[in-house]
Formats: sequence, C-alpha cells, structure tokens
Amino acid sequence: MSSWSLFRIVCLFHAFIDVFTGSFMVFSVSTLARLLHSEGVTEKLHLTDEDAKSQLIQTSESLVGMMLIFIAILLYMISHLEQIELQRYFSKGCILIHLLLATWRICVEARVQALQKDLKGQLLTDLIFAATWMIVLFFTRHQSNTVKDK
Repeated sequence: MSSWSLFRIVCLFHAFIDVFTGSFMVFSVSTLARLLHSEGVTEKLHLTDEDAKSQLIQTSESLVGMMLIFIAILLYMISHLEQIELQRYFSKGCILIHLLLATWRICVEARVQALQKDLKGQLLTDLIFAATWMIVLFFTRHQSNTVKDK
C-alpha cells in the first residue's frame, strides 16, 4: 500500500474541514451565523452577542467546535492505519454517521422554520461526505481483492 492511499487522503480532507469549521465555531459563532444565515435568522436563533441566552448558545456552539477539532485529531491518527480491514470498518462507520446525520436533518431540522432554507445544502453536503467514504470502501474492497489474487 502506498503511503498516500485514498483512505489517508479522505481522512485528512475531512480532518481539514473539521479543524477549519471547528476553530471558526470556537472563536466566532456570531460571525459564522451571520455568514451562513441572514440577519433575521441570526436574531431568531439568538446568535447575537446581546443577551444571556445568546451567551449560553455561544458556549454550547464553541464546545461543539472543540468536539470537531477533537474529531479532526482522531481522523488524523486514524489516517495512518495500514490494515485494509480496519479501513473498511471505519469507512462503513463514517457512512453510517453521515447518513444518520442526513436523516436527523430531515426529521428534526426541517421542523425549525428558520433553518429550512439551509436544509438542501446541508443534506447535499452530508450525502457528498457519505459518498466519499463509499468510494474509499469500494476502493479498499478492490484493493483487498487484488492482494488476495496475488
């Protein structure tokens, strides 16, 4: 197996995205909210810098950002796995996580009227991330079959 396998590239790609969004969430939740949503939606979701409810939501959001950074560190460590069976197992888990996240967005976030505008883009992103792990899964299956044939 080469040192830069598809599994490693996808892991590092997802880790980069997690570090970027996680650090943005930790340091500037209200700025991120204003970029992703309109000003009215930001106020409805209490993501301004004004009241105590907003500060509680910002604390919660920054903890989620820290969790994304920790996931990125975990993805970086996992990207060095060399066993094909562990890579396939991890890929299956990531596919399941992204499909469950898409299902959660459909069932829960679709009910929040302020977030319905962003739902299609987020669903598309979740499905693209699941598809990248499916590509890794099929590639490692093909790779393990060629190793067995030799």
